[in-house]
Amino acid sequence: MRKAAAFILTAVILLSFVISADAFTIIYDGKVEDYPWAPIVLVVDGHTVETKEMPPVILNGRTLVPAREFFEELGAEVTWDNDARSVIIDYDTTEIVLTINSRTVYIGSEAATIAPSDPAPKIINDKTMIPVRFVAEAFGFKVEWINETRVVRVTSPEAEEVRLTNVAFSSEDDTDTIFIALDEFVNPNIFRMQEPDRIVIDVYGTNAIIKDGKINAEGQAVEAVRYSQHPDRFRVVADLKADADYEVFKMKNGVEISIIRTGDYDYDEEATAPVEDPTEMPSGNASFPNNDGKLIVVVDAGHGGADPGAIYPPGAKDPVAVEKDLTLDIALKLRKNLEAEGIEVVMTREDDSYPTLKERAELANKVNADLFVSVHINAMDNKDEIDGAQVYYHKNSYYGKRLASAIHNNIIANTALSDKKIQDGSSFYVLKHTKMPAILTECGFITNEGDRNYLKTEKGRQKIADAISDGILEVLDII
Repeated sequence: MRKAAAFILTAVILLSFVISADAFTIIYDGKVEDYPWAPIVLVVDGHTVETKEMPPVILNGRTLVPAREFFEELGAEVTWDNDARSVIIDYDTTEIVLTINSRTVYIGSEAATIAPSDPAPKIINDKTMIPVRFVAEAFGFKVEWINETRVVRVTSPEAEEVRLTNVAFSSEDDTDTIFIALDEFVNPNIFRMQEPDRIVIDVYGTNAIIKDGKINAEGQAVEAVRYSQHPDRFRVVADLKADADYEVFKMKNGVEISIIRTGDYDYDEEATAPVEDPTEMPSGNASFPNNDGKLIVVVDAGHGGADPGAIYPPGAKDPVAVEKDLTLDIALKLRKNLEAEGIEVVMTREDDSYPTLKERAELANKVNADLFVSVHINAMDNKDEIDGAQVYYHKNSYYGKRLASAIHNNIIANTALSDKKIQDGSSFYVLKHTKMPAILTECGFITNEGDRNYLKTEKGRQKIADAISDGILEVLDII
C-alpha cells in the first residue's frame, strides 16, 4: 500500500511538470500548491549548490533546503531510513538525525528542538527538505540571507577566512589571463553578457581586502577588467574588444580564467553603416521604401550557445530563467507570425547556437533584408523594482526609429510590460553594422519578478511576439 501511494505521489509530481514547465508546483503533507516566489540560490562555503531536482523553498517565512545536496557540499555522508522516515547525516565526528515532520533533532546523543517559528523537516516533491538556519546554526555555521539576489549563504567556521587579495591581468599570444588571488580555491560562477560583450565572473563567500578598481588591460581580446564588491559576491567583469572563449583553471592560491581570442570585431564601417537618413519626420506620409515587392525580415534571437545572456538568479549554475532560451522562443513565434503574412523570414539562429555579432550583421546585409529585428531580455543587478520594455534604434535611421516606435507602442498596448520608452542604441553592434532599418528590443527585465514571471509563460511570450509582428506589419504598410 505504501509503495502504491509513493508511486501515485511520484506520478502526480511528474504530471505537474509535464502539464506546465512554467509553473512551479510543490507537493507536501498531502497538499498540492503553486509556489509563487522566485527561486532561491544556495551557496555553501562560496560554492553554488546545484539543486536541479528540487530548489530551496520558503514556507511560513523560513527557508528549507535539500538535505543531501546541502550536507554533501560540506563533505558529509547522507543516508535515508525509510522505516523511520529519517535522514541520517554523518558530519565531521557527529551523527545528525532529522525525522520528517518532527521537531526533535538528535545531534549525537543530545536531543534538540526546532523552534515553532521554523518548519520541521518535510518531504517536498519527493525530496527531504530541512530548515537551513536551524541546522546550520546548530553547528556554528554562519547563515546569511541576501534579498537582492535571493541567496542563502552558509559559511562553515573553517571557511570564514578565505580572503580575496588581488585581481591581476596578463596577456600573451592570443590569450588574456585574469587571476583572482584567494587564500584557497573558490569555484566562480562565470557567464557572458552582451551589448557590450563581456565576461562576468562572480566569486561567492570571500572576504575581499581590495578596493573596487579597474585595469586598462589592452589585451588580445580584453579591453578592460573591472572589479567590485557586491552584497553577496565579488564581481569581476572582462570587457571584450574581440570575439573570445574562456577556460577556468583551479589554482591552490586562487582561480585563473584564460580568455582566448577567437575572432575580430573589426568591420567595414563604410560598407555597413546605416544610411544617413534624418531622424526627424519627413513631411507628408512617409511609407517604408520597398523596391522589389519581396519582403525579407531578419529575426535575431539574442545570445545562444555558450553565451546565455542574462540569467536569474544572477550567477546561478542552474538558473530558472535564461535569456537565450526566452529570446529564441519569442523569435520563433515571431517568425511564424510573419510567415503567415507572406513575409520571408531569415533567422540568425534557430537553435542553441551562437553566431557572433559580426555574423548576425553580415547575414542581414548578405540577404539584403528589408528589416532587422533583434530580440533580447534586459537585466539590472540588485534592482528588482526596475521593469518594462525598451526598444533601441540607430540615431541616423529614420525608418529604424519609426520601426522602434511602432513595435514599442504595440508592446505597451498589448502586453503586461511597462513603458521604458524607445532609446538611442547607436553603439550596439547589430544596429551600427546593418544597412537596413534595424531595432533591438528588450522584452522586459529578467531581474524583475513580474517581468520574469510573465516571460516564463507561453502566453506572455506569444503576446510579445504578436506585438513585435504587429509593429513590423504597421511599418511595412500591410495592416
